[in-house]
Amino acid sequence: EAVHAPGSPAAQADAAVLTALAAAGQTATGVRHVLADVRVLEQSADRAVLAVVDALGPQQVRDATGTVVQVRAARPQAAFRVVLVRTPQGWRLAEVVPAPG
Repeated sequence: EAVHAPGSPAAQADAAVLTALAAAGQTATGVRHVLADVRVLEQSADRAVLAVVDALGPQQVRDATGTVVQVRAARPQAAFRVVLVRTPQGWRLAEVVPAPG
């Protein structure tokens, strides 16, 4: 709720990942995005489209006892198109898609 616009594609995608982890009794730790570049492509009073390049650090998936059951490797830098929308609670993610090209 503090990140995504309600009902947005970004919220639905992340909810699916979290639901799958929860159903397996697992959590992911160490999820960290490192921004390398952010550029505004479009902007208005209630919507902004950004070109973002980020990297994702390594993650650990832990079971209910805290035991590491999977280690996910870091993802190198990748480019995305990010859409932000203004909500009553502030700016929120609406869409994150790989950048074309």
